[in-house]
Amino acid sequence: MPKKVYAVRVGRSCGLFTSWADCEKQVAGFPGARYKSFATAQEALAWLAGSDA
Repeated sequence: MPKKVYAVRVGRSCGLFTSWADCEKQVAGFPGARYKSFATAQEALAWLAGSDA
Protein backbone atom coordinates (compact mmCIF):
# COMPACT_ATOMS: atom_id res chain seq x y z
CA MET A 1 0.00 0.00 0.00
CA PRO A 2 1.38 3.45 -0.89
CA LYS A 3 2.44 5.70 1.93
CA LYS A 4 0.04 8.50 2.87
CA VAL A 5 0.86 12.18 2.74
CA TYR A 6 -0.57 14.44 5.43
CA ALA A 7 -1.43 18.08 4.76
CA VAL A 8 -1.84 20.63 7.53
CA ARG A 9 -3.77 23.75 6.51
CA VAL A 10 -4.14 25.18 10.03
CA GLY A 11 -1.76 24.11 12.80
CA ARG A 12 1.51 24.96 14.52
CA SER A 13 3.32 24.55 11.21
CA CYS A 14 1.49 24.22 7.88
CA GLY A 15 2.57 22.08 4.95
CA LEU A 16 3.07 18.46 3.96
CA PHE A 17 4.20 15.69 6.28
CA THR A 18 5.11 12.12 5.40
CA SER A 19 4.31 10.53 8.76
CA TRP A 20 1.35 10.73 11.08
CA ALA A 21 3.71 11.32 14.03
CA ASP A 22 5.09 14.48 12.40
CA CYS A 23 1.61 15.66 11.40
CA GLU A 24 0.19 14.98 14.85
CA LYS A 25 2.84 17.21 16.46
CA GLN A 26 1.46 20.12 14.43
CA VAL A 27 -2.24 19.59 15.15
CA ALA A 28 -2.62 17.87 18.54
CA GLY A 29 -4.16 20.33 20.98
CA PHE A 30 -4.16 23.14 18.39
CA PRO A 31 -7.56 24.89 18.40
CA GLY A 32 -9.26 24.78 15.01
CA ALA A 33 -6.62 22.55 13.40
CA ARG A 34 -7.39 21.55 9.79
CA TYR A 35 -5.57 18.57 8.34
CA LYS A 36 -6.21 15.68 6.03
CA SER A 37 -4.45 12.62 4.60
CA PHE A 38 -3.97 12.01 0.89
CA ALA A 39 -2.68 9.26 -1.37
CA THR A 40 -0.45 11.66 -3.33
CA ALA A 41 1.48 14.85 -2.67
CA GLN A 42 -0.23 16.44 -5.69
CA GLU A 43 -3.68 15.99 -4.10
CA ALA A 44 -2.37 17.31 -0.79
CA LEU A 45 -0.87 20.41 -2.42
CA ALA A 46 -4.14 21.12 -4.24
CA TRP A 47 -6.02 20.95 -0.92
CA LEU A 48 -3.48 23.24 0.73
CA ALA A 49 -3.95 25.72 -2.13
CA GLY A 50 -7.66 25.92 -1.36
CA SER A 51 -9.30 23.10 -3.26
CA ASP A 52 -11.74 21.24 -1.01
CA ALA A 53 -11.98 18.30 -3.39
